[in-house]
Amino acid sequence: ASSSSATPTCLRCAAGWLLSTDGACVQTCPPGTSAQAEFPAHDGAPGASRLVGGPTSAEGRLEVLYNGIWGSVCSDLWSLNNAMVVCRQLGYASVSMKLDLTYADGGTQQQIWLDDVICTGDEASPVHCRHAALGQSNCLHGDDVGLKCSGPVAQTCVSSCSAGFLPTSVLGQCTRCSMECETCSGQVSQCVSCPRLSYLFTTRCLSRCPDGYFGNEVTRVCETCHSSCHTCSGPADDQCTSCPGNLYFTPTPATTTISVSNGQDGQSGLAARISAVQRGGCLASCRPTFVSASSHSVRLVDGGTPFEGRVEVLYNGVWGTICDDFWDMNDAQVVCRQLRLGDAVVAQRGNRFRGGAEQTSMPIWLRDFFCDGKEETIESCRIAA
Repeated sequence: ASSSSATPTCLRCAAGWLLSTDGACVQTCPPGTSAQAEFPAHDGAPGASRLVGGPTSAEGRLEVLYNGIWGSVCSDLWSLNNAMVVCRQLGYASVSMKLDLTYADGGTQQQIWLDDVICTGDEASPVHCRHAALGQSNCLHGDDVGLKCSGPVAQTCVSSCSAGFLPTSVLGQCTRCSMECETCSGQVSQCVSCPRLSYLFTTRCLSRCPDGYFGNEVTRVCETCHSSCHTCSGPADDQCTSCPGNLYFTPTPATTTISVSNGQDGQSGLAARISAVQRGGCLASCRPTFVSASSHSVRLVDGGTPFEGRVEVLYNGVWGTICDDFWDMNDAQVVCRQLRLGDAVVAQRGNRFRGGAEQTSMPIWLRDFFCDGKEETIESCRIAA
C-alpha cells in the first residue's frame, strides 16, 4: 500500500515570509491578495499604548492609556529597552529609532502619565515597568517620547483589508490605520471612526472634545454645544460646564462630579484643576441662591476655563498662593464648596497653572493646611501661621 503525506498547513510564518490563504508560507502574496500585518487587538484596555502623529502606525508620539485617558510619556531616562517593550506590545519586532522628539508636544492640556520609566525589556507594557508615580512628572510636552518601530512579527495574505487597515493596491499592502483611529480613509491618520474612549472630531480621534463641543456617547462623535456654553456635556442650554466671556455659571439642582487636581512641575503653590463635568446654565447675572466666585476670599486663576486654575487666597487685601504640603481631598473639597462648584473627586500636587512673573513675586500665604472636609470655607480649616 502506498502512503501519501499532506502538505502541512502553517499557522504562522518566520520573519520575512507571509502566510498565504492556503496555509503556505510565501515570499510574495498571490495575485488578488494583499499583505496585511498581524497586530494585537487595539481595544482601549488599561495599559494600552499607541503611537500618534506619525506618517504610519509604526511611528509617532508615545501615549499610554490610564483611567480611560490617553497621556504622553516623558523622555527622562528613556532607553532602548523601554522602546523595545512598546514596539513588542504593538506587534513590531524591533526598534529602528530609539528616541525621536519630532512628534513631541501632545498639547498643553494632555496628561503626562509616565516619567522616569525604566524597563528590563521583558514587560508587557511601559505601565508595567518601573516609573515615577502615575501622573507625577516634572516634564513639559516638548519632552514627550517619540519613537519608530519596524518589522511586524507576522504578515498574512488577505483577499480584502480588515477594518482598521487602508488598502494600498499599488504596493499590494494593507497599511494599518493610525492607532488613534478605529478605521480610516485616504490616509492612515484620517480617521472615519474611533475606538472606545475616543471621539471623532473632523478626521481625528480625541480623548476629549475641544471647547465648544461634547462627546456623543452613542455616535462617538464631537458635537456642537449650545451657543451660550463655552464647554458642555450635551446640546441643551442647561448642560453647560463652563461659560464664555462675562457670563456666570449656575449649576442645575442635580449637579455631579467635579474633579480637582494640580499640576506636575513640582513648584510651590497649589494649582487646583476642576474638571468641567458639572452641568448648568450660563447667565448674565447669578441666581439669588448663588454668588460670583470672584467675591470670595479664594479664587482659581490662570486656568483655561472658570473651573480650573491655581488656587489663591486673599489676605490683608493681597492675593497669594497656598503651599501644597499636606494638600489632600478634604482640602480640595472645602475649596470646591466655598466656590459653589460641587464635590471634589481628585486632589493632586504641583503647580500646573503657573502665572509667570506675577506669581513669582506673589506671597505664599498658607502652608500646613488641614481641613476635615466639612468646613464651609478655608478660613475654618486648621492653618499654620
